[in-house]
Amino acid sequence: MSNVGSLLSISSSLTSVVGIAASFIVFNLGAQYVKTNSLSPNFYAYAGDIAALVLSQLAAAYAAVKSIDAVLGTAGSFSYYYQYAHKSSLGNWLGLYELLATLFFLTWTLAISLVGYVEADMMWVKFEDMQKAGTAMTELEGYKFMALGFIIGVGAWISGLALGDSAAELLGWYKNYNVGSEATQSNGTRDSDGTAIVYDLSYHTVTLLYTYGAVSAIAIGGYVFGYLWLGNEVSA
Repeated sequence: MSNVGSLLSISSSLTSVVGIAASFIVFNLGAQYVKTNSLSPNFYAYAGDIAALVLSQLAAAYAAVKSIDAVLGTAGSFSYYYQYAHKSSLGNWLGLYELLATLFFLTWTLAISLVGYVEADMMWVKFEDMQKAGTAMTELEGYKFMALGFIIGVGAWISGLALGDSAAELLGWYKNYNVGSEATQSNGTRDSDGTAIVYDLSYHTVTLLYTYGAVSAIAIGGYVFGYLWLGNEVSA
């Protein structure tokens, strides 16, 4: 199925940014007609809150869809138990390894979604507390809250893009791995069943977990920044 990315011969990840850019342009053009001098700080602050919430949910949805598609979208040579069973005792659990890896990805999407709601709620409560205290939001504060919302939201969005686009390779590995193939030594002796998967599964698991952690750090950085900036100190 063709999309904007394929038509322009650029990656689909890059074209995903187009939606954010278009929304930002529309927001700025529309703001000229609805804001007033007295309300503009609040307007920008709530816009930042919306950005943090919406971009976090988009990141979670994108990563979830890509993860499911990587596992169930296309069948591999060893997608089902009857295709890889009884070739080695460790290889019999290939489906379980794939399930655990998929749950890691889906748990990430759940966490990103929930934390996005929590951070947006924290910003909203901050605004209400300022209103109850009778503290007028300055224009600088309005811009700061908008910037904070975009730091939180865009951090989650970039992280979601990276994890979602890596799902095909990281999760697709399991259904294309031939557990029956073993190396042959120089003297012609074939390795015992299950030798290859011990090495290959170990290397792939380290790659998957390291990618998972590196990608998560992008979103976590934005969330921690927002958490601390909103006046919450991390206890030692």
